[in-house]
Amino acid sequence: MTVGGLAEMLLITPHAATELVDRLCAGRLVVRRKDPCDRRRLVLTLTSRAERILHTLSVIHLQEIRENAPALLSILRALARK
Repeated sequence: MTVGGLAEMLLITPHAATELVDRLCAGRLVVRRKDPCDRRRLVLTLTSRAERILHTLSVIHLQEIRENAPALLSILRALARK
């Protein structure tokens, strides 16, 4: 992923994406690397630290979804009846 691609994905300006990537790099969550096919481009890569954090968050979010699923299904069924 490039900074431009990140900006498009997040619907933010390239300048805002650059600032975000600067902060992610400072936090050791992302590294910028030269694209092996085009040395003018920088490719963003998650660090192993970021991968671990994302894994932990995914486990927590999945647990929350499982816990809240019955209530959410009840709400959806009630809405479908209207």
